[in-house]
Amino acid sequence: LAGANATSTHGTGLGLQSLSGQVDYLRLVTPDGEPLELTAADGDRFLAACCNVGALGVVTEIGFRHEPAYRLEEHTWTLPLDEAMDFVEREKDNFRNIEFFAFPLGGTAIVKTMSLTDDPEDDLAQDDSNDLLETVCELSMRAGWLTSTLQKLVTFFVEENRRRGPAHKIYANRRTVRFNEMEYTVPAEKGIECLQEVCEVIREQDINVFFPIEFRYSAADDTLLSMFSGRAGASLSIHQYF
Repeated sequence: LAGANATSTHGTGLGLQSLSGQVDYLRLVTPDGEPLELTAADGDRFLAACCNVGALGVVTEIGFRHEPAYRLEEHTWTLPLDEAMDFVEREKDNFRNIEFFAFPLGGTAIVKTMSLTDDPEDDLAQDDSNDLLETVCELSMRAGWLTSTLQKLVTFFVEENRRRGPAHKIYANRRTVRFNEMEYTVPAEKGIECLQEVCEVIREQDINVFFPIEFRYSAADDTLLSMFSGRAGASLSIHQYF
């Protein structure tokens, strides 16, 4: 938990801060063994400790702001990549959570939104198998000339789906296919523009990557070091099959 907090781990949604922005209290043990009990009243010492990449000492306690348990409805579907960018840019303020997975070579995208719901009926059915994804990744690594075609076929493999249930069950996903990832965060208003440039470079240089680029938003916070310090951010998670 301390590591996730120290690196500003985040989800997606312009109304939601990263973990670093949701801290009320920290107990930090400095390298010389001094314990510091930190809250917002401690000013910059607290704001530095909230996102500290492990550089200030060992965090032994964290107090987070919490909400009562809530329920979510998730909607997943596919769109042409340009339409997905337009949709997310237009609707980013209208959902609790919104993101999409861009396939630059295939010109397709998987869009996902989540909204609060009071509907008491659970509907959690989904395909938890990652076997098809792993097979396609292996194929694209061995026959790169097929990658753009495989990305275009995503729309045939991913069916429109709605799920509903407790938040902790809707948020959780089974991920068994290994990948390497580098994430970049830019000002929220520059996010789509940056993604367009990244996709253009991948296409122009014919970079063989089947894994999609995950695009997400997070709210601003006032920590000193996080990617969202002082302004909302758009995060581009660049993945490659391991």
